[in-house]
Parts: sequence; structure tokens; C-alpha cells
Amino acid sequence: MKSLKGILFFRYAVAVTVVVAIIAVVLIFPLRSQMRGEKEEHLSIEARNLAALLRPYFLENQSHEIGNLLREVPFSPEERLTVIDSDGVVLGDSWADPGEMDNHAGRPEVKGALTGEETLSVRYSATVDKDMRYVAAPIETEDGVVGVARVAIEEGGLVPVVAPAWLIMVAGLVFLLMVLFGLTYWTQRTLSADLEEIGRGLEQIVVSNDLETMPQPELSELRSFAVDIDTIAGKARESYRLLESERDRLEAILVNINAGILVLGADRKAVLINPVAERILGVTREDALGRTMTEIHPAGAIDNAVEESFAGEDISGEITITSPRNMTLRMAASPIRTSGGGAAGVVCVLEDITSTRRLERMRKDFVANVSHELRTPVSNLRATLDAMMEGALEDEEASRRFIANLDRESDRLMRTIEDLLVLSHLESDEALLERQGFDLVGLLDEVISECADTAANKRVELEFGRPDGPMNVVGDRNMMGTAFANLLDNAVKYNKAGGEAEITLDRLDDGFVIRVRDTGIGIPAMEQDKVFERFYRVDRARSRETGGTGLGLSIVKHVVELHGGSVSVESTEGHGSTFSVTMPAS
Repeated sequence: MKSLKGILFFRYAVAVTVVVAIIAVVLIFPLRSQMRGEKEEHLSIEARNLAALLRPYFLENQSHEIGNLLREVPFSPEERLTVIDSDGVVLGDSWADPGEMDNHAGRPEVKGALTGEETLSVRYSATVDKDMRYVAAPIETEDGVVGVARVAIEEGGLVPVVAPAWLIMVAGLVFLLMVLFGLTYWTQRTLSADLEEIGRGLEQIVVSNDLETMPQPELSELRSFAVDIDTIAGKARESYRLLESERDRLEAILVNINAGILVLGADRKAVLINPVAERILGVTREDALGRTMTEIHPAGAIDNAVEESFAGEDISGEITITSPRNMTLRMAASPIRTSGGGAAGVVCVLEDITSTRRLERMRKDFVANVSHELRTPVSNLRATLDAMMEGALEDEEASRRFIANLDRESDRLMRTIEDLLVLSHLESDEALLERQGFDLVGLLDEVISECADTAANKRVELEFGRPDGPMNVVGDRNMMGTAFANLLDNAVKYNKAGGEAEITLDRLDDGFVIRVRDTGIGIPAMEQDKVFERFYRVDRARSRETGGTGLGLSIVKHVVELHGGSVSVESTEGHGSTFSVTMPAS
């Protein structure tokens, strides 16, 4: 958000900065150019003086004395002096050892000087690792140019000349900006004081309702503004009180009602939605308001009901939606009628009855399944008891057979009830995993050990494809043990005499897979999709013979899915089956 102080200061600062920049361009840069020209003229004079000083040494063939001479001549230490013969060989240098320097015949300033012309060059020096400004003058005798006298200075050497001027400019700019800041703050405070007084008065009128008239500001330009606000505020205050009362009442109703409320205006866009409707439709208030029903939620049934209500009909019924999750809703849509009989909008009421319908289905399924599955063992028990009461107790052999039958049927009845209770718990919303870390190999060893007697009686050989070392996982150890025990129990009970039941355990990149393979009767291809349903049996006669309840694989599926995994089956009729359980690492 912009402030008056910021706007004023920014504009003043831009103006002052532009002016200072113009002054800098007009003064500093010409000064810098002038200083550079003077420096180059000085270097030129120095180079000519050095050439004149060295000329006798070349005439008398005393070039070996040049190195000593350069150390003694009264030149500035900031200047680099170099003497090069006509072949480009460096005879002396005030900053470097000539013996370690390359041939300079190719240097641009040296090349120019060897032609007899005084030459200027600005370039990087590999010898001293700096940017330098060079002036080279020829050393001439009657025989022509016999050498070059070069004087150089660091390119950055010109900065100190103009730096004070830059500092003065920057300091002046900072000073002016500080003065501008003070003036801006003063101006802003003068305006803000009046505006804040008007704002406080307006707040008292509209919110607190304890001020009759607006305060009068000192600035005459703002007084008419205050009068206009006073008039508007007086009218708005009464309307606001009425609206606030209605709003509070409506919000209390919408928040506390257990149904979802969605109101659409005449343009078919949402103007109101309560929290329950937000939760049902999987949207937020911000996303829903100002959008049509189709944009809010893709359910065609709701949109159709809204359209029919806009046509003047009251609609009610049950619908099913799949987003944001599968839900059954009781829906009612009614038009908001105008005085002319048209629809100024639609009120849509949504009630989530998913749990109610699910509980009804579970109750019906439970009653039907229990009635079906318990009828046979109860009938057998009843028939056995009737036979014993009619005299079978007198026959010792028949008594033993009937008692064994009672024991078998009661055991089957108990297993069915226990499995029903386990499955009912797994299917309920209260099914919670007691997660803990444990060794999966150790758990499978326990499952195999518990099934050993049954396998021995069936003459089925148990094998375990054990991995190297332990496999530590996180999950509900008891539930997973129940699931694997059911798989192995089926692999033994539905096997052939002399067959095999094998458990293998393999690691995956993101989890593990347990396979339970048997050499039993197998499962027809058309039946494989149904084996995980409750009370489903491939071979009902054999299930009764082995005491199966038809709930084991359904329990397996629920346990695996609660752990975030999946279970599948591959089977060939008459050649056995392989159940694969894939589980995440944790």
C-alpha cells in the first residue's frame, strides 16, 4: 500500500537525483577528460625526456648501464620506465626484471615508436598483471631509431584525481535527500493529522455510534470533505445496524445447522455457502462465491435440480456424488420467488446421509450373511441333538459319532462368528492400526510354525523362501499375522495330499512382496475376481469339509489395504494358486 510520505519523498528524490546527475555529467566527466589529457601530456613529456637522457648511452654503446640508470633517474615511483632496443629486447624496467620479460617488438606502443612516432596505448600488462596507460617515444641517432623509451602509469591512477569531486557530489545528494525527507515528513504529518482526525470521527459514528458530527480539520480543502462524510455516515449508520442484526442472525443459523446450505442468485452464481456445504462439496467459501453450480461441483444431479428450481419447481431426492469422496446426499432445491412469481434465486439444501445408508446396507448384509452362513451349522446341531434325544444316546458308537459331529459343527460355528467379528471391525470406521516395528521374517516363521500340524495331517510340505537377514517393517503385527495365517491355511487346506505350500518374501525398491504358492485345486479364471468377497467359496463342498468360513480372503484384503498395500491372485485350475501381497515399506 502506498503512503503519502513515500509518494512525496520518491518524487522529490527523483527530481533531485536527476539534477545532481546532470551536474555530474556536465562537470565531472569533462573534468575527468581534462585530467586524462593532462596526464597523457605529462607521460609524453616524461617519455621524450627519458629518450633524450638515454640517447648518449646508445651512441656510446653503453646499453648495459641502462638498468642502473633507471634506478637512479628522478622519476615518480608511480611511473613505470622501460627501455627497449630496436629488436624489441627489454634493456631495463623500473618495475620488473628485464631478463624475465618477453620480447616487446609486438607491443602496439613499441611498434609505433620504432617507426619514429610517439605512440599512446592503453592495455593490460601481463608482466605486472594490471591495466596500464603507455606512452612510448623513439630514441633516435644519425643511424635512425635505435630504441624506445616507454613511460607508463596504472589506468586506475586517474581515479584519485576525480574521486574528491564524486565524493562532493554524493555527499551533496545525501544532504539534499535528508532535507527532502524532513520536508516530506513535515508535509505528511500536516495532512495525516487532519485525515486521521476525520478517520477517528468516522469510526466513532459508524462503529461506536457515540459522535453526532464530524470534527472540522484545519485545512480548508478537507473541511468540505468532512461535511460530506458526516452526511453519508449518518445515513449509512442506521442501515448498517439493521444489516448487522440480520447478518448475525443468519450466520448463527447457517453455522449451527447440520445441513449444507448453498444460495444462488438470479445470475445462477453462488452468493452464500455455509461451512457444512463447503465440507460436502469440497470447496472453500472463496472458491465457491461468484461461481455457477457447474463450476463449484461437477455433479450433474445437483446442477439439474438447480435448473429445475429456477424454472419454479421444488426438487427433493437422494443423489450419489464421487467428489471429493463417495457420498450419498439428501438434496432439496427451492426457488426464491419474487413478487411477480419468478425466481430471484435458488436455495439448495444438502444433507450427508452416507453413514446412515452405509450402516443400513451393513446391517442388511450382516443379517443376510449371518442367516445364510449360520443356518447350516445350526441345522446340523439341531438335527444331531434331535437324533440323540430320540435314542441315539443308547448306542455308544452312534453317540461318539454324534458328539464328534457336535464338536465339529460348534467349532465351525465359533470360527464363523469370530471371523465375522474380525471382518466387522476391519470394515468399521474405528479400525485402527497398532503400528510398531517388527521383523517380518520372524512373523512368517511363527505363521508357518502354527500351521505345521495342519500341514502334517494333510501331508503338505511347507517351504519358506527366506531372504538374507531380517526384514524390519512397520505395521500392525497381529493383523498382518492373521492375514498371512489365512493365506497359508488356505494353501494347506485346499491342497492335494503330498502337495507343497511355499511362502517367499522379496524386497522391492519401495516395500516388499509376499507370495503364497500352493499345488492345490486352483481357481477357475471366471472365479478369481470374486474370491475376496465375503462368504465366497470356489468349492463349497470342500469348504464345508475343511471347516472354511468363506471370510479368510476378505479379511486378508481388508488388512492389506489398511496397510496401504494390495493383494492379487494368479491361478490355473487343477495346478494350484499363487497369492501375492505387495506392501509399502512403512
